[in-house]
Amino acid sequence: MSAYTYPSVLFQGITFTTKQWGKFPTITYTAGATAGSEVVTVDSSHNITVQIASTVSTTAQVISAIQATSPSVDGNSAGDLVSMQNTTPGVVTAPATSSAMTGAVAPNTLGYYTDQSLTPLTGTFQTLYFQFNAKWMLLANDDTAGTNKVVWSWDGINNHGILAPGQAVTIDTLNANVIYLKDQNGAPAYRLSTKPL
Repeated sequence: MSAYTYPSVLFQGITFTTKQWGKFPTITYTAGATAGSEVVTVDSSHNITVQIASTVSTTAQVISAIQATSPSVDGNSAGDLVSMQNTTPGVVTAPATSSAMTGAVAPNTLGYYTDQSLTPLTGTFQTLYFQFNAKWMLLANDDTAGTNKVVWSWDGINNHGILAPGQAVTIDTLNANVIYLKDQNGAPAYRLSTKPL
């Protein structure tokens, strides 16, 4: 796996960490929504705005509202852009904007690799972003003694391929920077390797 660290910011009790290299959003709270019905939008610069009920909406409600936007078809919803940890549960206030995300360590853009020891698969699609547009990809199901299958998707919603134990697929005209993987019938050993254009 590429050695890099995604940047993050602690803002009003929530630690926001970007999921995509080069898209480091600020988080803004505006007033006007009802608690439990927060409204989430993303601008053309990938910054996230959450309309809240000031001093009533909770950190948990903000997290739920952002998570509900993912996955999206283009990978640019708020939930596609950030992961969140409820560091200090409480209420949030508006208007307010986070400071810039910090702590980034640049990625290795020469290639990407992961397997079950680095990213264990579950029954829910996991988003794996590359730090480049990949030209070539190898996905292999190394489970040789079972029925555990690897499922891949290009949108995080639909199944676009399934690998039975011992099967592999190579794509040499990929031109993608994300893939979604999950298991079927249990988590197999697998390998995912990509290379940039």
